[in-house]
Amino acid sequence: MPPISNENAGTGFIGIKPTTRREHIVRAVLESIVYRMVLCYDLLKSERNANYNSIRVDGGLSNSSFICQSLADMSRLPVTKMETTDITVLGVAYLSGLKCGFWSNKEDLTKLKKVTESFEPTRDQNKIEMNKNNLNLWIRAARRFYSWY
Repeated sequence: MPPISNENAGTGFIGIKPTTRREHIVRAVLESIVYRMVLCYDLLKSERNANYNSIRVDGGLSNSSFICQSLADMSRLPVTKMETTDITVLGVAYLSGLKCGFWSNKEDLTKLKKVTESFEPTRDQNKIEMNKNNLNLWIRAARRFYSWY
């Protein structure tokens, strides 16, 4: 179960002012996506009792450098973006190729992985603290929408 999950929750924005522009709303949505990913990552770490040294991203959102860099900064791990972002289709092709003998084994497939971009976490302590604070504020805001309906 995701760390923040409530079937009666609503969605919304808190703190909109007359000076709030469209870009602020878009940034808030993108940051929310990153916050959810970081909370899921933290949950995974705690439940699996494992340490990870990087995060690989794929899918349409991996085309956003803002999301990738924010994820690196918030998770404190390097984030790598693969050449092919549509991994689902690629996975089907790989499985089909393995089954019909096009590739001999999984090791043949690892040679095909190509990283196109890497994002290193910030080392700026002020930014690290600000990110932690912003995540905590976001969690508090999200909880305000728990019993919306």
